[in-house]
Amino acid sequence: MNVHLMFNDNDFLPDTHPQCPNHETLTDDLGLSYIIDTMAGGDEIMRASCTAALLSPLSDCRAILYRQQILTDALEHPDCMRILYNITTEARAQEKRSLFWLSGKELSGIFSNAIGLLQIYVKMLQRLRAAADIFLPLVKSDGLRNLFTQFEHELDDAYFNEVSDYLTGLENRKSILIGAKFGSHLQGTEYALLENEEKEVRHHWRFAPSYTLAEQDGSGTKDFEMRIERALNESTDALAQSAEHLQHFFAALQYEAGFYIGCCNLMVQMRKTGMPFCLPHVVPFQSASQWSSCRLYDVSLMLVQKSSVVWNDFEAGGKNLCIVTGANQGGKSTFLRSIGQAQLMAQCGMCVGAEQLTVSVKSGIFTHFKKEEDSALNSGKLDEELARMDSIAGHLKPDALVLFNESFAATNEREGSEISRQIVCALMEHRITVVFVTHQYEFAEYFYTNKTDTMIFLRAERQNDGARTFKISAGAPMKKSFASDIFSKIFPG
Repeated sequence: MNVHLMFNDNDFLPDTHPQCPNHETLTDDLGLSYIIDTMAGGDEIMRASCTAALLSPLSDCRAILYRQQILTDALEHPDCMRILYNITTEARAQEKRSLFWLSGKELSGIFSNAIGLLQIYVKMLQRLRAAADIFLPLVKSDGLRNLFTQFEHELDDAYFNEVSDYLTGLENRKSILIGAKFGSHLQGTEYALLENEEKEVRHHWRFAPSYTLAEQDGSGTKDFEMRIERALNESTDALAQSAEHLQHFFAALQYEAGFYIGCCNLMVQMRKTGMPFCLPHVVPFQSASQWSSCRLYDVSLMLVQKSSVVWNDFEAGGKNLCIVTGANQGGKSTFLRSIGQAQLMAQCGMCVGAEQLTVSVKSGIFTHFKKEEDSALNSGKLDEELARMDSIAGHLKPDALVLFNESFAATNEREGSEISRQIVCALMEHRITVVFVTHQYEFAEYFYTNKTDTMIFLRAERQNDGARTFKISAGAPMKKSFASDIFSKIFPG
């Protein structure tokens, strides 16, 4: 059986699912740890699942829609995913408590342990079948309907009765009946475990000669044990493979259901603060980046403050370069994080922090935010920024998104502006979308003077009295960033 709730053709296990190469940087720069903590709710399985999914954005619109449809079912029927998760969690807990293992040298031990595991799994499969009977008429997504239909077709009463009888017979047998063929020199070959019902034993063995091993016959005992092991080999292999398959199935179902529960947990917190959320409309990348959002906000900031936060509308359809300037502490970095979070969450099939969002798929999402000075003094700050940019360049592909936050400002205005200009020009030539928050006037002014229809310029609002509204609106670059406003607040008079 297959789960296929995260992909329509594959199961999802965090340990075997590769994350994007810059996942640690994305987590730090976009404040993703707050989102992951909320999704996990203290559950380590959910944490692993949500982390792996969030940091592995999809690039196929159909795959994203597949998850969105399942998430819609999960939001409409929250008990569905919770029941699936609880059943799988209990199955894996019983497995660990029973100390059953499927590796070792002794086939008889593997044989017994495989039976024990299968008995646990069969009971849990019966509960999954009962859940399918309840929710199949309710859900609409292909993923959940396929999963529940699979349960109904493959896990009927006849199946459970037959499997239970076989496992009980294998577990409770008082003797072992084995068969073999004569090989060369009368050696036994093709040993096999046979049916051992009492009536068959009497029929086959009533007049057969018998042999009893002496108590001290170590060689004879070892010979019989070897023959039994050879007879158990094929059956043990089949039982172990079945147990391993179900082990994988329950693990995958637990992780995949955990992701959707995590999404629901995040939506609950959004509702509590009164902030909007939506399933975004995701489109393939065409000649230029598509972005249209209403009431977009920083989800991490909302989770930290546990209250509503300032939102912004952002229209950038057909734009491949967005430069954001304006007053210090005016909300530029927060706005940049909201863009990165929304892009990443949209490509994972999640709801996003906005009332409405249309966005084109990116081949990768990268961040280059300013960092604190290297405390070890191994390199200068500019060297460190250039090294990080070089690392990002090694992973870039056309149609990627790169978010810059006050990058290359560790040197003088002219040199920093020139470095920024050359990097942005190179990225745009390779069809990479750039959003750049900066105080470098020469850099911003260069592009504003040579602006094209593929560029947009935004500015953080500042009222006449110096107050920040944290709103971002269209505006030309300004030479002044109003750092004196902050100074006067700290040192009044």
